[in-house]
Formats: sequence, C-alpha cells, structure tokens
Amino acid sequence: MKSKQVAIVTGANTGIGRETALALAKSDIKVFLACRNVDKGREAVGYIQDACPGADVEVLHLDMMSMDSIRKCASEFKSRKLPLNILVNNAGFNSQEPSYSPEGIGGSAQVSFLNKYEEGLYARTKLANALFAHEAQLRWQGQGIESSAVDPGSVYSDIWRNQAFGRPPFSWLLKALYAPTWDGAKPVIYAAIAPYSAEKKNNRPYRFFARGVFASPLITSSPPRVLELPVALATLFGSLIDWPVRRLTGGLIWGKVKEVAGPKFSYDRDFSSRLWKHAATVAGFSKE
Repeated sequence: MKSKQVAIVTGANTGIGRETALALAKSDIKVFLACRNVDKGREAVGYIQDACPGADVEVLHLDMMSMDSIRKCASEFKSRKLPLNILVNNAGFNSQEPSYSPEGIGGSAQVSFLNKYEEGLYARTKLANALFAHEAQLRWQGQGIESSAVDPGSVYSDIWRNQAFGRPPFSWLLKALYAPTWDGAKPVIYAAIAPYSAEKKNNRPYRFFARGVFASPLITSSPPRVLELPVALATLFGSLIDWPVRRLTGGLIWGKVKEVAGPKFSYDRDFSSRLWKHAATVAGFSKE
C-alpha cells in the first residue's frame, strides 16, 4: 500500500495558504498548517475538515518572525519521523510600519524570504524568493528535490489588512477587482502537485508559474526597479483587469496556469549564490 504524502503549508490559517491546504487535503495528502496563531490554525483545520470530511490536517506552531520558532517547528516536525513531500512557503508579510525580528531583521525580509531558508521591500523579497528557488534547484536537484516559484496574481487576502488599501473605501475596490483567495491559490496548488520531469520542456533551472496578465513577460521579466512609470502603470492596470476578465469568461481567458520565464535577474547564478550564502550566514546555517 502506497504511503500517504505529507505537506507543510506556512501561513495556512487564512487566505491562499488555507485554500492551498484544503486542496492538498482533498488530494488525500496529510497537511500540516504551520501558523503563528495556533487558535486560528485550529479554526482553519475545522474549515478544511468541514469542506473535506476525513481530511488529515494538523497544526504546527510557527512564528516566522523568530528564528528560534522556525528551528523549534522544524524539530517538532522531524520528531514525527514523517517524510516531507511538499513544502509550500506561503507565509507573507506586508506592513506600512517598520518591524523587526528579535534578531534585528526587517519583517518583510524575515517572513517573506529568510524563513524559506530555514525551513518597494516586498517586491524585492519576491525577487529573493525566485532567486532562492533557482539556487535551491541547482543545489538540491540531485537529491530529487524540485523547486518552483509562483506568482498568484492580484488577490484580495489578509495580506492587505495592515495597508491603507485594506480599509474602506479602497478595500471595496480591491474586493471587487482582485481575485478571491480560492482563485489565487490555484497557481500555488498547481505548482505543488504538478509532475516536474513530465512537464519540464525547457532548459530553465527552476519552474516559475503564473497565469493571465501575470504570465506576461512585461511583468515576469521586468527588473526589480518598479519605479519606472510605464511598467508600474501597466502592472497596475493589468492587476485590475486580471480577475474580472477571468471571472466574466468563466476562466476561458487567463484561466490556465502555465510555466513561464521567471524574472531575468533570478537566473543570475552569481547573484543567487551570493544571496544564498548571505542568507545562510544571517540564519546561522551552513552555506552549503
């Protein structure tokens, strides 16, 4: 009898993470919800089990703002003596107020990037994630590990709760024009379960998944300097029409998730290697 696959989804108590965990549970995968707020994590377990009776779901405490918590979470999981087939690094951080981890690392960098190593700033952490996916694939592919990065597109989720746009009247506009979390989770789910070797038809070292407007080279291949007005305006316009077009056409237009070329800078091996080694130093791990 084939043993059940095991997945960890970070930031899974709400939003895209919760919907991703639900989809994996529906695929008969044992899912650990790695959450900072354990009570909300338990609520998410109830949500998933209501939608999928019999779902094998548990909560792990994980505070991405603390390196110590990250290590404890990894240790607790290892004590279960289970395989880890799928790791979805979903947890994100987006705040207008300066925030730092106990180690003195900025909140966006800590939650949106450095935590991945251990288990304008927000955009740069997304490039860092793509660089990590690239470097991880090159370093670990010989061990059967497959690394992917995903752009879920414009999604109305709790990531906006600490932003001015997360409050009325702006939130009403975002809710109308940005995709709900169940739709935003689809590229993440696809990346988590798509067979790597069967679908890889190019020489790119890692997979980058997107759809709709966000699969356009204008967005995926733009440099991280988002201050260039034409690119910024085009991206903003695209983000506002992506979900409405997909919804109105029932997914016939911009509904298919596909592998596309990632950000150009993410393929710079020297850049990704230096970032990897610097992150390892900050996190207190071996650079190899």
